[in-house]
Amino acid sequence: MNIIPKQQKPERILDEGPLIELGQWYWYFDPENKSTELGCVTHIGSNYFKLSFPTQNEYHTIRIHMNDFNSLKIELNPNQVIQDNVQHYKNEVDNILNKIKQITARLGVSTRVGITDRHTATKASNNSLVCISQNDDPNQYKNDLIKTKEKDLPELFKEMEHNNKWLSAWLSAEAIPLKAVSDSVKGCLEEVDDRIFAVSLYAGLAEEVVQFADGKPADYGDKLHIMQRRCYMDEECLLDYRSGGMDFESLNEFNKWMAKPNNRDRILPFPRCLAAFKIRRNAKYYDYDGSLSKFIKINDANAKNTQTYLYIRNGDKLYFLRSDLNFNERIFPDPNVCDPSVPLMAKCNIKELEFMTVNEYEELSKIYAKEKAQYEKEEKERLKWFEENVGPRPEEEDFTLNEDGTVTYNQGKFTRIITKEDVNDNRWSHDCCDAAYYWYHNNIWRRKLDGAPYGGYHHKTKSKVYHKGFNPNKWFSFDQNTVYYDDGLKQIADKIKYYNRIALIVQGLFDRSEILHPHPPVQTWTAKGFEAAVTLIYDESKTLYNGEKPDFEAYRIKCNEYLGPHAVTIGQQKVYEEKMAEKENERQENDYRIRNPSNYNRYKPFGDPGPGLVAQIAKWMPKAHKAKFTWASRKQHWNLHSQSEYKYTTVTVEEKDLFCVDGYEKGDFIQFFKDPRTRAEYLKWAPILLAAEDYLAGKIKASIPISRDDVKSLQ
Repeated sequence: MNIIPKQQKPERILDEGPLIELGQWYWYFDPENKSTELGCVTHIGSNYFKLSFPTQNEYHTIRIHMNDFNSLKIELNPNQVIQDNVQHYKNEVDNILNKIKQITARLGVSTRVGITDRHTATKASNNSLVCISQNDDPNQYKNDLIKTKEKDLPELFKEMEHNNKWLSAWLSAEAIPLKAVSDSVKGCLEEVDDRIFAVSLYAGLAEEVVQFADGKPADYGDKLHIMQRRCYMDEECLLDYRSGGMDFESLNEFNKWMAKPNNRDRILPFPRCLAAFKIRRNAKYYDYDGSLSKFIKINDANAKNTQTYLYIRNGDKLYFLRSDLNFNERIFPDPNVCDPSVPLMAKCNIKELEFMTVNEYEELSKIYAKEKAQYEKEEKERLKWFEENVGPRPEEEDFTLNEDGTVTYNQGKFTRIITKEDVNDNRWSHDCCDAAYYWYHNNIWRRKLDGAPYGGYHHKTKSKVYHKGFNPNKWFSFDQNTVYYDDGLKQIADKIKYYNRIALIVQGLFDRSEILHPHPPVQTWTAKGFEAAVTLIYDESKTLYNGEKPDFEAYRIKCNEYLGPHAVTIGQQKVYEEKMAEKENERQENDYRIRNPSNYNRYKPFGDPGPGLVAQIAKWMPKAHKAKFTWASRKQHWNLHSQSEYKYTTVTVEEKDLFCVDGYEKGDFIQFFKDPRTRAEYLKWAPILLAAEDYLAGKIKASIPISRDDVKSLQ
């Protein structure tokens, strides 16, 4: 049962190679260190094997291609070699211990860790006195003690530590073959885990199905259409868009919205259809009062908002399936993603291989070569400019202290005298040359570099060539000539397995439930059976778009050309509430009586409605590109029985934060909503566009500016 058909899976081709077994030991010549090392076979792949070598850090591993097998020499008696190395390092450690004893005995120093009785302490003290009395020069004896402490003994201890690590490595070498055998068994456990996971998917052990619309089912022969693009509920229906979009608590409202024929036919356009949903693309902002309980509640809510739902249509019947699985933006890949007939290039990253087609590699290599040639040409010009205008990079030894207390920087024509007044640094009193070096390097030499051609200190073309992440020398052909061939095949197979999870769910729905009934027998594990029952809709990767992606900021600028006196705008309410939030957060932060101050994103004081979601400009300032809004708000009183008074309130908003409704035409929001390229950003524009749409439809009235006299009349 495969979303990626069976014949498109990459096949692993095993060549007949040399007879190698786990646990065998071979001598390997290391070309870098020019030394021969003994290594154990710990893994055997289709075209390579791993050799693990005892080292100070447990052991290190290299991969050797089967073609290079003849360069190795088998060791038939590895245990003897291991014992010889163990004995060698034991002897080395014993020799070092004897040297330490000789030195300490000569100087009258005890080698015991602690003195356990009075007799031993007296003996150690007497030895010291004997050594001092026998030495003609006490100062020489003191110097010998210092040399022993600071040089001789530390060097011997360091050498002993080095040999102890090698001794430990060879003592544990006999365990390397045993670990290799145990690691080889782990692959069986992974396969068992995969089988358990597949059974749970097929049997629906980790899912819950709910029907929310009834009616006539699809025809018997209708195929199941699976949509490639993962959708987001808040972007599709715009429920609660004014407060940041819907969350998991609005799931029932979304289902009611989805059950409407127009919405159902737009999102699930086929009689038998399946699409994946998440509630939200981004985390929702919730008001946080600083308490632990609220923090846990917010995290739990955002976790529920990212849960995956599969929406299934069968004629007029609608279901949603809640699953613990997580799907990518595309719930199945493009047809050529796992096509073994397409030659690939690969690059080793920290945890996995990165792939690209040979055609992509060749195209990027041409761009890289062109940019690198341009960079090298510019770099020659920059170096010439450095020599003529800046000089070489200053080094600390270039600065010398003069008798008069000044410092001379010695660099040919760039030589100069540096005084304390130039540097004006506290370090001058500690080290004049050091202070002069840092001052000249940071304030003179570095600043001169800013005048260098092609970007100043930072070469612009260099960042273009070397910081894009592509280097053709790091890529290699992905075929059986690379020792990472098995890793790449496993990575591709894991990707296929990941995408084929949806096929397991679908086969389980066909077999064990009545959700998709009536339907003919379905066998998605064969290519013919899959094609007969399922159609993949590439609505994400193969969609053709008409024209350029809609640009909201360009559209806003165009609408704002209508800004002027008495123009109607949107955006002022958001700006005002954000300012009030900053003020309220600061007030609570400075109030010692509040243990858990709030962290509001937007805040509206009691009795203060703000300028209004849609409002008319009271005063337009064309030179400053700002608009002033006025309204009446109630004064706050601590006495609940006192009579409320009104006050004259204003806010000034910059043009960039406003949207002029006078430039909006009915239905303009559709261009941003329908285009999938802007769908991810649409939710943050929806409050503006839909408020403008409601204003033109007469559903919202614009707030009218108010004067001071008008406020007095309200008292």
